[in-house]
Amino acid sequence: MKIENIDSKVVVRRELFEKTFQRLTYLGSVVPKLSFYLVNEKTMDEICPPRKGYDDEGECLDSLKNLSEKVNKVNSENIDKVLGEILEGLQRCKTKVYSALACYCNNSIYICPERIKSDKLFPFVLIHELVHAYLDSKNKVYGEVIEESIANAVALLHYRNSEVFELINGQTAEYKGCYFWLESFNYLISHILHHLRKGDLLEFLVKLWHNVYYEGYRIFVGFDDSLQRYYPWLWFYHFNFDKIIFASYRHYESTGNKQPFYKALEIVILKYVAESKK
Repeated sequence: MKIENIDSKVVVRRELFEKTFQRLTYLGSVVPKLSFYLVNEKTMDEICPPRKGYDDEGECLDSLKNLSEKVNKVNSENIDKVLGEILEGLQRCKTKVYSALACYCNNSIYICPERIKSDKLFPFVLIHELVHAYLDSKNKVYGEVIEESIANAVALLHYRNSEVFELINGQTAEYKGCYFWLESFNYLISHILHHLRKGDLLEFLVKLWHNVYYEGYRIFVGFDDSLQRYYPWLWFYHFNFDKIIFASYRHYESTGNKQPFYKALEIVILKYVAESKK
């Protein structure tokens, strides 16, 4: 493991890296494979240029609260078209410019200490980037909303304080989506991450309902097998029975195409952020 200061004027003790690594469980496996570099703001912007993210502070994402007309007509055959129209419409919400505090690229994590206000934020930022490294896989079939939100969720489970929550509050919507994962899948986050990496999250969720919920309730609560015909899709109660999630699953059942599910999941996460706004 290599830790090197390329051109940052801020001194970050190696001890801060080591203390953060001590917190890790399943993410610890990627650390020995990585190099870590401290860089100034100019270098960071060259490696990972500022980008525009979803702005939830205005009213743009509020359109997700009123999708009933589109969603009521959605089915397994038109799901791809409907999702495409929704996501295309959301592009106008990408107006908030975000400059990276750190970024993962080619088995290296670059960190800009000049942009990290205090040592209390450093572990959170570092763990977030370790999630990106962990997810680096040829099986990737999802977009930035899913990856940035799950990275923040995992980092929060490892490390949190008032400054971390303040940081998230100022981030774009895809990062704030971490609260969706923590509310819906808190104790399953490590499994969610593992199956995102493998590219079989949808299959995992379906299997989870059957093996844990359906079989568990059947044995311990005692209901009969009349619900068996429903179990393949009851897993989507995690998503408040969102119709686009269900339609994307039915599309997968008939075609084997998982892409609509991940598009639908991104929309559900952004919708959660919009509906959570005070």
